[in-house]
Formats: sequence, C-alpha cells, structure tokens
Amino acid sequence: MRMDRDRLQSLLGQVLDYAKMAGAEAADVLLIGSEAQSVTAYKGKVEKINSAHSFDLGLRVFQGKKQALVSSQDLASAGLKKMAEEGVSMLKYVPEDENCGLRDGLPGELVDETALDLFDASSVDISSLTNRALACEEAANSSNDFVIAEESSAGGSNSYYGIASTSGFSHISKQSGHYSSVSVLAHQDGERQV
Repeated sequence: MRMDRDRLQSLLGQVLDYAKMAGAEAADVLLIGSEAQSVTAYKGKVEKINSAHSFDLGLRVFQGKKQALVSSQDLASAGLKKMAEEGVSMLKYVPEDENCGLRDGLPGELVDETALDLFDASSVDISSLTNRALACEEAANSSNDFVIAEESSAGGSNSYYGIASTSGFSHISKQSGHYSSVSVLAHQDGERQV
C-alpha cells in the first residue's frame, strides 16, 4: 500500500485520537510499511518474480504508571478504534511501572533526512529488474571460461516509518534500496566450487 506523507500523518493522528477517546492519558504510535519487488534469473530466463507489501502499526497507551502495547495491520477506522480500545482495556490488568511514560517536551531538532539521500523516488519496475538480473548473469558468464552463473537477481524496496505521540512529537521518514547480485560456480576439469 503506497502512502504519501499526508496520509501517513493523518493515520498517526487518527490512532492517537482513538487512544485518547478510549481513555488513555497518553499514547504513542509507530507505523512501518514496505513494498518490495525482485526478479531472479537462471540460464538467460526469468525464474521467479516476487512482489511483497507489508504494513504494521503499533500503539502504546498509558494511564498513570501503567502501559500496554497493541498492534494491528487493519487500517480501517473501525480496526484502529478497536485496537485503541483493546490497548486501554489491557491497562487494568498490568502492574505499575515507575519507569514508563513519554518524554516531557519535544526532542531537539532532527537531522534533515533529505541531506542523507535515503530515498530515491524513482519506481522500480519488473522490466528494469529483469534487465538488471540478466545483465548480472551475462557479466558473470562472460568474465572467463572457468565461471558459470548459477543464479542472478535484482530487486528494490521502499520503506516508510512514522512515529507520533500525544506529547506533540511526530516524524515520518522514507528509505529505499536497490540491489543486483549473482551467484557463480567456478569449474575446471569437471570439478565445481561455489
């Protein structure tokens, strides 16, 4: 599920609102999502194509010196509300913890993530991944007569993270990654070695 910054911010705020409505004195929410694609090739042909999407949401609620944690993958309003209510209802069964709670005030200035160059907004399509996987295999096979490409692959992923608390802190970050790889066998006189 692809989400923009505004949708993520809205979702974080909605979860915190439900937690307060359910009776939490304070709360924080963590959201992690990712989407990934990969292509594996063998002997000049595509062997596997994978596509995966995941989304996880965690909520921590507080009353006095008690805390409870709940998680969900249900993004519907009813699911978010139910998660918050379950978390608050758990508080009556947990012992007090004198060390739990949210930080008072907001943290100092955060690092400007755009300067770190963690996210590449260009999309990764199956066609370009296929070309990269096949190019890896071809490069390995043409390197010398004693090397055979066993398997090659290429992939890419986009991940996003969001955290917000009732104390006013909110932050969203995105990261992306790409890879190309090849596994080779060395052979000579009928003997093989990875």
